[in-house]
Amino acid sequence: MLFDTHCHLDFDEFDGDRAAVWQSCRDSGVVKLMIPGVTPGNQWDRSGRLAEQEPGIYYSLGVHPCWLTPWHNTPVGQVMAGWSADIDRHLQSPQCRALGETGLDKRIETSLAVQVDWFEWHLTLAQQHRRPLILHCVHAHAELLALLKRNKPVAGGVVHAFNGSYDIAREYWSLGIYLGIGGTITYARANKTRNAVQRMPLEALVLETDAPDMPLQGRQGQRNSPVFLTDVATCLAQLHNQSLAVIAQQTYSNSCRLFGLTENHNR
Repeated sequence: MLFDTHCHLDFDEFDGDRAAVWQSCRDSGVVKLMIPGVTPGNQWDRSGRLAEQEPGIYYSLGVHPCWLTPWHNTPVGQVMAGWSADIDRHLQSPQCRALGETGLDKRIETSLAVQVDWFEWHLTLAQQHRRPLILHCVHAHAELLALLKRNKPVAGGVVHAFNGSYDIAREYWSLGIYLGIGGTITYARANKTRNAVQRMPLEALVLETDAPDMPLQGRQGQRNSPVFLTDVATCLAQLHNQSLAVIAQQTYSNSCRLFGLTENHNR
C-alpha cells in the first residue's frame, strides 16, 4: 500500500476524470492521499467534501505562499480573523489532518517578511491544535530551518518536494520533519537530492507526487497523477537497494504516523 502525502487532486486539471483517477490509484495500491490547503474558502471546502466522500482521502488547511498576493498589505491576523469560523469547523473534521501548505519561496514577488508572518501564523495554529505542518520551501532552507529551530513544531511535519543536500535533510529530520520524496529523484541529473535521499534512513521519508505538477522523468509536459506514485516508490527502492515491498511498507507507515492515522487502508 502507498500513501501520496502531497497531491492537489482538487485542482481543475482533474475535473474531467477525478473519480477515475482515484479508482486507478486504489487499483494500483495508492490507498491514501493528502490534499494540501492553498487558499481559504472554496478550496478548503472542496477538499473537505472530497475527503468526506472518498475513503482514504484527507486534507489540510493552509495558505500557500504563492496565493498571498491579495493580502500583501494586510496583517495575517486581520485576514484570518474573517476565516476563524471556517478554520474551527474544518479542524473538527477527522479528515483534516494538518496545517499547510505553508513556508518560504524566494522565487515569488511576495516579500520574505510577509511570508514569514504567514508561516508563523500557521505554526502557531499547528502548535495549538497539535497538527503537523506541510512545508513549502524554495531557495530558503536556511531561513525556514532557523524558524523551525526557534519554535519546533510539536507534531512535526513534512518538507514537501525535498530537493536539498544531505546536511539539510539531516537538519529537518532532527526537528521531526519528514522529507517528502517525489518526481525529482527520477531525474538522473538531480545528483544532490538523489544522494541525500539515498543516505537518509527510510524512517525519515514519505512519498508524494505533487500532482498535477512536478511530472516525472519521461513525462515532462504531461499532467502528473497520483497513479504515478508507484514509479517514485520504484525509483526510491533502486536508490536504497531495497525491494518495492519494503519501500511501500516503510513509507506508508511513516505517512500514517505523520498524520496521526491508523494503517487501515480504508481510513
